[in-house]
Amino acid sequence: MAEVIRRTPETEKAQKYSVVDLIIELAKRSVEKRRALNKRVLAGKPTDEDLMELALSSVGAGTKIAKGIGKGRFPFNLKTTDLPLFDNLLKHPAYFKRNKGMTRRIEFMSPREYFRRIKQNRYERFKDWEEAGGFEEWAEAQKIEKYANAMRDNSKFPMPSLEHQGNYLSQEGRHRMLAAERLGIDRVPTLIVKNRPELK
Repeated sequence: MAEVIRRTPETEKAQKYSVVDLIIELAKRSVEKRRALNKRVLAGKPTDEDLMELALSSVGAGTKIAKGIGKGRFPFNLKTTDLPLFDNLLKHPAYFKRNKGMTRRIEFMSPREYFRRIKQNRYERFKDWEEAGGFEEWAEAQKIEKYANAMRDNSKFPMPSLEHQGNYLSQEGRHRMLAAERLGIDRVPTLIVKNRPELK
């Protein structure tokens, strides 16, 4: 059996601590953390991080999976957007709210809803997309096909994002959304970021 060395404060001597002991200890910590979360939720006092944890644990719930993606498989990773700023916002929401005035939430939406919101908020490049014949025409067809094939092969993609900055809305992820739509996925996790200077 593989073993690791652990130094205890009682003896300050190197003691053998099996990998099995380590796994059991980590499992106990995980159970205790989950119990504390459930207690706060049942008491009606969940923190923002509790709500995020619940969202992460229900990835893909109710998601329509079609056209070659197996049941229960989900091609999006809720822990990353592939944008360093937003990934840090996911990990340290309190810091960003206090110092940057930025808040975030994860919302599941269809690709059509994603593009509807972009149009509704007058995204500065949408006029170009409309003149070109729509989002599909403005996007790169080869990239959409590449992403759709990767999703069928169980690759995980960073979730798309929408960032509100006053009356301006920026987006990141239109190719991922169009690939998901091609596969019939009707609920895609999307990071919604709002810049609120008054929260600084």
